[in-house]
Amino acid sequence: ECNEIYALVFKDPQQAIGLIKPLIEQYPDVPQPYNYLYSAYKHLNDQASADHILQETLERFPDYLFARIAQANDCLDRGEIDRVAEIFDGKFELSMACPGREQYHSSEVLSFSAVMARYFCAKGEENKAEVYYKLMKKIDPTHNTTLLVGQIIHPKFNKAIDWLRQLVAKTGSS
Repeated sequence: ECNEIYALVFKDPQQAIGLIKPLIEQYPDVPQPYNYLYSAYKHLNDQASADHILQETLERFPDYLFARIAQANDCLDRGEIDRVAEIFDGKFELSMACPGREQYHSSEVLSFSAVMARYFCAKGEENKAEVYYKLMKKIDPTHNTTLLVGQIIHPKFNKAIDWLRQLVAKTGSS
């Protein structure tokens, strides 16, 4: 059921909100529905509601990785680059940022790597950003998050690919 609700966050965020709010009331100590609600508000471009839910999530679950990642992404979007280091206490490896675990879900690794790649790219440390991007490509090279990070850290390469596609389209239609 959670996967269905998460998929609905992207297809019909308004409907997802109607399903998620009762889940939060029923399971107030489970962080995932808060994260889904945050994502639904973000997809509706309701930044005020998204911010409110994110703050509530961080207060209730200060160590919840996805809330910290969302907070870091919001900071990057606002140009508050140095706040990312604060959010993760200067720990840029997942095992250090979330200690006490031996395994991580692929979605955790992808999301953490994406925010770190964006962070290091924004700081002008492309080599470090590339390390995270390569890890993402190993885990899931076709995932939307991996593709987005590739566009962010390799904008010139992406422009060349677009140019080649346009050229092929033109020559194919003549």
